[in-house]
Amino acid sequence: MPSWSRRIAKAVVAAATAAAAVAGSTAAAHASPLPEPVWIYVQPGHGVGVYTQPYASSAKAPWISDLHAGDEVAIDCWVAGGQVGNFGDVWYRTQAVLYAGGGSTSYGAPWWTFAPYVDGANAFHQKIVPPC
Repeated sequence: MPSWSRRIAKAVVAAATAAAAVAGSTAAAHASPLPEPVWIYVQPGHGVGVYTQPYASSAKAPWISDLHAGDEVAIDCWVAGGQVGNFGDVWYRTQAVLYAGGGSTSYGAPWWTFAPYVDGANAFHQKIVPPC
């Protein structure tokens, strides 16, 4: 992905977060623990759904296709949500997704992705992102 695309994506996420805070919306009550989301590559092994809540039984985010190895997610914190098999219960709050194949970039948040399927929960274990 061209570096200018990533810069634009980061700018849009930052602007949307700031706009929500200024507007005093309910999203502002759940302000991002990180000043700017961290971009994480989806690792091989699992398709990753993008959900409206941190549970596999919740609805998937509308208009967002499942993610695969090489796609990216912008995350800003984690929560303990629904357990998925024996993989755990850590979910990343996801602010944006970027598709490796040059597909569309989707914004509108927060959404949730299952951390063990994204990166083996590495951003959680390495304390790259804080709890929400």
